[in-house]
Amino acid sequence: MQIRKCERVMVYNATEVANLNPEDFKTISIPFEGESDEEFLSYLDENKWDLEEIWEEFSEETLSELNKLLEPDWTEYNNSTYKGEDSWLEVGEVNEEFTKTGGFDARYTTAY
Repeated sequence: MQIRKCERVMVYNATEVANLNPEDFKTISIPFEGESDEEFLSYLDENKWDLEEIWEEFSEETLSELNKLLEPDWTEYNNSTYKGEDSWLEVGEVNEEFTKTGGFDARYTTAY
């Protein structure tokens, strides 16, 4: 009988804080045309891939700050295992075709 233990973990990560001035984005080829913080946040999210393509339009300082978001170093700030374990047992057999379940064909589980 092949049995394995599984665990569900939720991890929260964050990047270093980036200091960006929306005014620096108003004169580039993909201009920011909004006024509010919320609009600027949406602009960055919607244009993140395009902004990488026009890196030469940014000052060295702005590019360095922007890269904190586009090419981040992640720091974990919360992990569900700090508060306990969410685990279960499964019985089945190893089967590499079951890639979604880590190569294991579970027939029975104690998961709820």
